[in-house]
Amino acid sequence: MIDAQEFVDSARELLDFSPETGEFRWKKSMRGHVKQGDIAGSRRNDGYIRIKVAQHGVWAHRLAWAWVNGSWPKFTIDHINGNTSDNRISNLRDVEQQTNSQNRIKAGPRKNGGTLIGAYWCKTWKRWKSAIGINGKTKHIGWFDSEQEAHEAYVLEKRKLHKG
Repeated sequence: MIDAQEFVDSARELLDFSPETGEFRWKKSMRGHVKQGDIAGSRRNDGYIRIKVAQHGVWAHRLAWAWVNGSWPKFTIDHINGNTSDNRISNLRDVEQQTNSQNRIKAGPRKNGGTLIGAYWCKTWKRWKSAIGINGKTKHIGWFDSEQEAHEAYVLEKRKLHKG
């Protein structure tokens, strides 16, 4: 893997970074397809932003971390608010994969019809329920009228149990 400080030094010649907005912008126009001041990178469907610098592609959130901290993250960069396009340094933290997975907001379509973590549709009761895993067991949190309410109850319980 390329040295973080070397890579950031190369990137600083081409890019500006705003820790407050999380945006990388090109310092100068290049080859007609990039204009000075344009936001750098391309956004994938899942929201992650990829930037190509010196023939190397890098995730914008990892580059932001290295830009500010001087080294690549030790673990996984977690977007605290769940928005994978929000690369403000205050929204990024270096955590183990398990913590990162616990912070997901959307799980994608599941067989129970829900997309929000901790929210499950119950066909029998025609309501949303919320549950959380603790030490290999499932703890029932409650019944709710909406998926969003069930998810919010899950997030509150998770924060109590996992302290963040």
